Amino acid sequence: STLTNDEKSSKPKTRRATWNDRYQDLCKYKQMHGHCNVPQSQKPLGTWVNTQRIEHARYLLHQKARGNDPVTSENSIPQTSMTPERKAALEEIGFVWDYNGYMWELRYKELLDFKAANNHCCVPRSAGSLGAWVEKQRSEYKKFEAACSEKEDQDVDG
Repeated sequence: STLTNDEKSSKPKTRRATWNDRYQDLCKYKQMHGHCNVPQSQKPLGTWVNTQRIEHARYLLHQKARGNDPVTSENSIPQTSMTPERKAALEEIGFVWDYNGYMWELRYKELLDFKAANNHCCVPRSAGSLGAWVEKQRSEYKKFEAACSEKEDQDVDG
């Protein structure tokens, strides 16, 4: 008996996951974890979540370009798979578009709670994620101050 090329292939054919498949996976993830912030390392869903954030940013750029913003030429913006319907579906389940901003706000609220309980903001490094976050904020502020000082020196030197 002669086998066709399809029959010779030992790999079973797998269907590529659609947007709706991944959306359903995200809904299940949210039911289990209470949020939609899937780590990128948790593939393939984490990668898909990150892609949605990228596509949303492109979508916003397209919206801005259609508003005749002279700075943004729509031709220079990569195409996007994000649609108003997809955006609405993700927002309906509490999708966070700006994860870094979300986490900053979360840590800031933790710092306010810490201050209310301790009457100061000197969070020790040993205080877990809040301690690490406070240390990072101090470090970033020092960089900011140094950059401002450098700019002032340049302005004076003219």
